[in-house]
Amino acid sequence: MFDDAIPYRLVSFLRVCDCQVVGKRIAVTWSKFNSFTDLLNELNSYWGHKFPFHAKARFVYNFDGYEINYVDQFTEHVVYLCSAFPLDYDTFCHLWRGISPLEIDQEKNPSYLKFNQLFRTRNYFDDECYDHLVEYNFEDEEEEIDEFDEDVLEKYAICRRLGGGAFGSVHEAIHKSSGDRVAIKVIKDLAEDGERALVEASLMRKCKHENIVDLLDLFETPNQLCLVLELCEDGDIFTLAEVEGQIEESKTQILIKDILSGLAYLHSLNVVHRDIKPENTFFVKRPDGSISAKIGDFGEAVEISQPIFDLTGTLVYMAPEMWLGSGYGKKIDVWATGIMTYFLLCGHILFLGETEGETQNAIIYDKVDFNKPQWIELGISHEAEKFLKCILRKSPRSRPSSNKALRHQWLNPEIPQKCTGCH
Repeated sequence: MFDDAIPYRLVSFLRVCDCQVVGKRIAVTWSKFNSFTDLLNELNSYWGHKFPFHAKARFVYNFDGYEINYVDQFTEHVVYLCSAFPLDYDTFCHLWRGISPLEIDQEKNPSYLKFNQLFRTRNYFDDECYDHLVEYNFEDEEEEIDEFDEDVLEKYAICRRLGGGAFGSVHEAIHKSSGDRVAIKVIKDLAEDGERALVEASLMRKCKHENIVDLLDLFETPNQLCLVLELCEDGDIFTLAEVEGQIEESKTQILIKDILSGLAYLHSLNVVHRDIKPENTFFVKRPDGSISAKIGDFGEAVEISQPIFDLTGTLVYMAPEMWLGSGYGKKIDVWATGIMTYFLLCGHILFLGETEGETQNAIIYDKVDFNKPQWIELGISHEAEKFLKCILRKSPRSRPSSNKALRHQWLNPEIPQKCTGCH
C-alpha cells in the first residue's frame, strides 16, 4: 500500500510499436487510480492517439522482467515496459536492448537504476502531453531541484520543468500532504524581477474567480521567490490552436466568453492584465467533456486608478491607444481579446507587418478585413464578424467594456438580441 505521508509515486512507462518508442510519466495516486485497470486505461487512452491501430497494453513489466499486477507494486523513479501481449524473458531482453543504452545486468538489480542513468542520452517522452517527461536532462534537473529552498521541498515534490524564460522557470510539483499537482514559478533574479513578482503575487491573491489561475502559496527567501499556482495540465490555448489548427467556432465562443468573464472580474478590481494572448490563457477539460478557460501569467498586470502610459505586453496584441501617448486603461484587454478571437477562428494574426513599425501602423490605422481568403474559406458566422468589429474599435471610448462585450449576441445566442450589449 502507499505510505499515507506520501500518497503518490512518479512512475514512468514505455510502449514499443513499429520500432517507435513513446514514454509517459504518471503521478500514481490512490485518489486517481483505484485499481490496476484504471492505470492501464489511462495509459491506453494516451497511447491510443500514438498507436491507433495497435492492441491496447495489458501487461506491464519492471526492468528485471517481472510482471506487475497491482498498483502498489510500482516503485518511484523506475521505468516499466508495457506490452499488448505477454513477454517471455528472451523477448523482454530483446526489447530492452533496443530501447536502453545499458546492458541488462540481473546482479545489479537494474530496476533500481537511477532514471537519468538509464535514459541520459535518449528521450522517448513526447512533448505534447503535460503529465509526462519532456526533454529531460536528468543531471541538470536534479541540480535545479536542489536550488529550491528547503521550505518548498518540505511541502512539495518537484516533478519536472515545464518551461522558463528571463524571469526564471516553472516546474510541475506535487503537494506531499494532499497529492495535488501544482505549478511552481521560480523567480531567481530578485534584484531584477523580485519586486515585479511580488506585485504579481499581490494581485493574484486578490483574485478568486473560476476563470483565473489560482495562487495557492508563496515562498519568499533572500535567494528566490516561488509562486505556487494552480496547474492547468491541459495546456495553454496557443498549444490547443497549434494542435487543432483552426479551433471550431463553438469552442472559441466558450473560451472567449470565459476569458471576458475573468477580465470583467479583474476590471471590477481595477486590475489590467496587459498581456492577454493565447500563450497566457489556459483551457481546462472537465470530466463531463466540456471545456473552460482561465487567465494566467500576471507578470505585466497592474492595478490602476488613472490612465497609464508605459509600453508593455506583446506587440501584435497591443491596442492602438498604447502608441498614441494619451494613456490607456482596462479596454486594452478587450482589444487583445479581439485579436485573440480572430487568431483562434482563422489561425492568423489580424494586424501584422513585416517589421515592428509596419505592425504598429497596421494596429493604429488598418481596418478589420473579413474579405481575406483565410477568413472567407472557413465559413465563420456573420455574428462572429459583428463581435470582432465591436470589440476591435480603434477608439477606446467607443470600444465596449469587458462586461458589456461579455453580453454580446455571439457569446449569448440563447438571449434575444435586444437584451445583449455591444451593438
